[in-house]
Amino acid sequence: LGFAESLGAPMPPVPIKWSSRSNRAASLKLPETKGRLRWLTVAEERTFLDGLTADAESRPNDLAALDAWHLALFLIDTGARYTELSTLTWDLVDLERGTINLYRGKVDNESTLRLPSRTLTMLRDRAALMADLGYTVIFPKLRGRTWAGEDESRGHATASIQRHLDGLGGDRATPHALRHTFASRLLQSGVSLAKVSELLGHSSVAMTARYAHLADDALHAEAQDVLERIHEAQAGLMVDRALWAQKRTHPTEDTEDALSDESAQPIDALEDSG
Repeated sequence: LGFAESLGAPMPPVPIKWSSRSNRAASLKLPETKGRLRWLTVAEERTFLDGLTADAESRPNDLAALDAWHLALFLIDTGARYTELSTLTWDLVDLERGTINLYRGKVDNESTLRLPSRTLTMLRDRAALMADLGYTVIFPKLRGRTWAGEDESRGHATASIQRHLDGLGGDRATPHALRHTFASRLLQSGVSLAKVSELLGHSSVAMTARYAHLADDALHAEAQDVLERIHEAQAGLMVDRALWAQKRTHPTEDTEDALSDESAQPIDALEDSG
């Protein structure tokens, strides 16, 4: 409005209040929706990675296919954001310790992540392949189906990864779904929300709240498992009690001596022995 006024445009007699409560013009932004949290099931992950692997292995000179496979695996196994990995440099990788250091630009913090064996193997293979090429970036800029020869990161080149994700069907998944997959796997295996938040590089657990229902599912499953074990133990105890009572009522010659000894024991002692 200030710029318009400087050009001589007529101004309203009463200043506009830029508040969605008092002026509709301030609330024209479309409302944000949470949507469905899309992540890959174990079967979908296998199909997705198998497809990328087949592309790379069937076209050994196609470095774009190789990069798509390696980068997708990297994303699933670290839960990192696409930009964090696509711009990663070799000096931030420790192949001996099996760790990477990530700068989380979105929240301005750093993380050190330990890598699972399949991703560490992938990085060691890449290091050997790129050893004499002078690249500091792990995923160089592409020109067609090969590396451009420039020591620059690949940028947002996700067409191949997206194509294989689209092939899964169901709700559409984007490369960011691989980050959701990482978080989902951990939470469903019982890792706490706070720990997953740290691994994702969130600045607070509140940012990880969208995964809370998965943590609840894992908690309920754990509680169910504990209760099942308790119930099995109780059922076994009830069987022991029934057998003991039966022997007391209808002793046999073989058990008379044993029962005479058992009769001197309180029931609590028998329960402890079971």
